[in-house]
Amino acid sequence: MDVAIIGIILTQMHVGAYESAWRVTGVVMLVSGSIATTIFPQISKWDAEGNTEKIEELIPNGIAWSLLLVVPAFFGALLLSEDILLYLFGEEFTIAWIALIILLADKIVGAVQKIIGRSLSAINHPGLSARASIVSIILNIIMNIIFIYQFGIVGAAVATFLSSSIGDLLHWLYLSRFIDVRFPTRRFSWIVLSSVVMILVLFAISRTILPVTSLLNLFSTVGFGAIIYMGMIMLYRPFRSEIFSYVSDIRG
Repeated sequence: MDVAIIGIILTQMHVGAYESAWRVTGVVMLVSGSIATTIFPQISKWDAEGNTEKIEELIPNGIAWSLLLVVPAFFGALLLSEDILLYLFGEEFTIAWIALIILLADKIVGAVQKIIGRSLSAINHPGLSARASIVSIILNIIMNIIFIYQFGIVGAAVATFLSSSIGDLLHWLYLSRFIDVRFPTRRFSWIVLSSVVMILVLFAISRTILPVTSLLNLFSTVGFGAIIYMGMIMLYRPFRSEIFSYVSDIRG
């Protein structure tokens, strides 16, 4: 939707830059999509059995794991968005660096929505999920037209973020009619803290030891950031225990 309206209002250069930023953000949703797909049959089974308590335990856990990749990606973009577009696509694409940051913020909202939306469908209310999505799409079209005229491709990213946020809120309200939906506040706080530590260390390194001057340096910086982030995540007992449990299950 964004790209279509940008193509009408702006230029093909803006279309290419925005599309490149969109492609980058799509990668971080792989985990969220996988988790949403995985929990759907389990929630559906528990709903058929009337086991609401287990559903209420699973959804916050699913949200926490869905946010595990998108949150540090957003914080990483605060430092590296321009470099990512420069070394992956070219200098002309760096006009979308602010849009890339906003689109990654949108993916945080989208990660939650994937879990909530699939859960709503799993308890046999796909109509409500569709209703929330339709409202979000209509708002996206209206906001895109207004904001792109005013702010260019940044306006397109803002329109997407706002419409997704409203859609996410509607999904949450609809699901709350049937079960007690809780946000994993403690885990989310630790994810944010880990991301902040990661970005502060990367900022110091990129300004001294390892400035980002090539694609190889960019990948090295991202890889080092991932190591710092995962180290912080492993310090938090709930995440550490679950990771060890999953690894043990896989080995078994």
